[in-house]
Amino acid sequence: MPKERHSHGKYVLSIVFLCVIAIGLLAWVVMLQTEVQAINTKLTATEADLTQAKMNLSDAQTKLTQTQADLTTTQTKLTQTQADLTTTQTALSSTQQQLAVAQETLGGLGITLSASKECYDVTLVDNPGATNPTWGQLMTFLFQDQTETHTYIKDVYDCSQFSRDVHNNAEAAGIRAAEVSARFKNEIVGHALNAFLTTDYGLVYVDCTKRPDTIARVEAGKKYRAVELDRIAGTNIRNDSWWDTLSSYYYMPSSTDGELVTSSIRIYW
Repeated sequence: MPKERHSHGKYVLSIVFLCVIAIGLLAWVVMLQTEVQAINTKLTATEADLTQAKMNLSDAQTKLTQTQADLTTTQTKLTQTQADLTTTQTALSSTQQQLAVAQETLGGLGITLSASKECYDVTLVDNPGATNPTWGQLMTFLFQDQTETHTYIKDVYDCSQFSRDVHNNAEAAGIRAAEVSARFKNEIVGHALNAFLTTDYGLVYVDCTKRPDTIARVEAGKKYRAVELDRIAGTNIRNDSWWDTLSSYYYMPSSTDGELVTSSIRIYW
């Protein structure tokens, strides 16, 4: 019988073909793995970005919440400020009304109030820390002050300088004081003295010119009169009946030989 002959070339070709396919598959697998790794890397980066974005969003939400809380607080403060402003405006309106009444009252008494710096004939030195005295504190100061011992020289050291020195000495001693310019009915020449707002007896006029220290009555429409410190009690300062019935007192003669009558009063605080 004839022998069967096999073709080894066919087997070799098949094996080569299979090897090529295997190599191709291996290369494809490697490439696929590389792409998967790249995708995984991108996915990891994306997840990190997403996590950071979530954190940023959380921070933004926290800040927004805080901003809203701050806004609420600000609105509350604004509401309170508006309420305070309304209260202040109401108080200011009331104060302005009271001031208007006070100015009308002072005008009716012939009194005009001015600042110390507006005093035209002397320089007044104020003490920001000075306070209104009691009657007793005023008396103590006046007994200690020696301004009245100066020599009176007309137009050199007269009532203006006496009142200036009493004012400045009192302020230096911590006692709030004023200079007063009084004008008189039918007279050209006026007079300067001092005023103190005592905490227990109110406004007190003090005259230290050419005489011992005195307490004076300075009232529009009334005769100008003054008495020594030890002759008057605080309760009689504005007692016109007491002043009118005095048997002895200091007064300023008018040009017609009568007593001067006060017509206007300007007080420099």
